[in-house]
Amino acid sequence: YQPASSPFRAPPLPSEPLLSPSPAYPPEIAMASSSVERPMEPGEEPRQVSPHLSGRRNGKLLWEYCTTNQFPPIEDLGEDIDFMYVDDYHQTTSLMEASSRGHFWCVKNTLELFKDGQKSASALATFVNQVGATQKQTALIMAAKRGHAHIVVELLNAGAMIEAVDDDGYTPLLHACKMNHIQVAEVLLANGAHISNNILQMTNDETMIDLLTRAGA
Repeated sequence: YQPASSPFRAPPLPSEPLLSPSPAYPPEIAMASSSVERPMEPGEEPRQVSPHLSGRRNGKLLWEYCTTNQFPPIEDLGEDIDFMYVDDYHQTTSLMEASSRGHFWCVKNTLELFKDGQKSASALATFVNQVGATQKQTALIMAAKRGHAHIVVELLNAGAMIEAVDDDGYTPLLHACKMNHIQVAEVLLANGAHISNNILQMTNDETMIDLLTRAGA
């Protein structure tokens, strides 16, 4: 697919998220921090924190930052982060939340953090293509559905599956067409998204119909 005479122009990059000077730690983290100040009793052994608990705690903290678009300083997260942490209520990962909410820099920084800690390309692909419990949507589907073109680019570059399908049978391109997100549709088509037979029925927007028709719909 070749773009029309008016080439795709992505919107300006969002400004970087604020760095919170005093992170609002969850109660259990605040308690763990305050316990460090307690003097040890004679003969008492230092308390060892389970790596699993530490990773989950940091994963939860990362999730909270991604929902508020305030990416934390690296030293606040620590080296052990459970990137696969899923919030109990929303049933989403930090990457899904940032992608859905349009928090571009949180998406970019989360992916960079993951790459720094993982050497396997397959591990990154598994992380990026993790499916949420609600409607079985990936981060790419969430971003496409809400029109976040820059995030769609970042996720595709990280190995997101362009033909991922949710519980409703919708791919990222179908969601973009249904919601009339022209820029997202341009990005997906330029990266080889499949054009289904019923795609023109997903929109009544003339610009989107023209784009799809030129792409071969």
